[in-house]
Amino acid sequence: MKKLFKVSLLTIMFLGLYLSAHAIYGDYWCSAINGGTTGAMDAINGNKLNDGDSCTVKTSTAAYFYHLNATSGAAESAPNIISPDSNPGTKRWLLLYIRARDPATDDDVGDRGYNDLRYAGIDVHKYNTIWVPAGAMIATTTNGAASGTEEYATNDIMFDYLAFDGATEEFAAVNIVMPEAWDRGTIKVKFYWAPGDSAASAADTVEWEIAGGALSNDDAIDAALGTGQVISDVVLAGVEGDMHISGATPAITVGGTPALEDLVHFKISRNVSGTDDMTEDAWLFGAWIQYVKDNDVTAW
Repeated sequence: MKKLFKVSLLTIMFLGLYLSAHAIYGDYWCSAINGGTTGAMDAINGNKLNDGDSCTVKTSTAAYFYHLNATSGAAESAPNIISPDSNPGTKRWLLLYIRARDPATDDDVGDRGYNDLRYAGIDVHKYNTIWVPAGAMIATTTNGAASGTEEYATNDIMFDYLAFDGATEEFAAVNIVMPEAWDRGTIKVKFYWAPGDSAASAADTVEWEIAGGALSNDDAIDAALGTGQVISDVVLAGVEGDMHISGATPAITVGGTPALEDLVHFKISRNVSGTDDMTEDAWLFGAWIQYVKDNDVTAW
């Protein structure tokens, strides 16, 4: 037996008023922030998006949380501001922040005078590093640094090094295929080194310089590098017996428009034409490269 239900006009009117007063938001889940491929947030057609929609992006390295602002119109600046690839209009995905309790004390008050802190969601696992020892570096044929191995006598501590002259600029190179997670942006480098002679004077200055260039498939190998960056370091009181770790270089732009799978050629030198005033050799033990990882890694 069929039952018939009658819906009054008044009920329909109330339902319409309720829906108009309570926006219905979309909740999206994606596996990449941008790139325009299937699963990427920027591949969602702007015509489908409404003000207040949310999107969670879960990559292999981090989770990101976004809010759709339909009237933003801001210039795209990944990962903070993302514009849909299709029909964006003024709609923009804006990165949200996470509120977290200050865990410094047990009374929930915290040690900074307020109860919560704000942390950007992208800060978790944002950076990674690569260590390049001197033994992996190649002295250039033209004005190349001299390679050697040193045993520190008391505990038989062994180090490969490249000795850079104090008067003539000398060079070494290293070739790296950068990790796929690299965002292809700027990098920074710290140098691990020591004076090569006990005659060096504490407080003398040594300057290290590094430049890089990316080589894609079918690129000419003999290509110009990007602009080099220099970092100065000071000889410590222990002179040749102390490990010296430089500060980070300014941001280094890798030349050649880096892309996935590129081989990056780095050239390292001692910038003796700058403020470098240590006349003795400087022994380079290795370089520590820091990069931003903001790219989803997929299977080959």
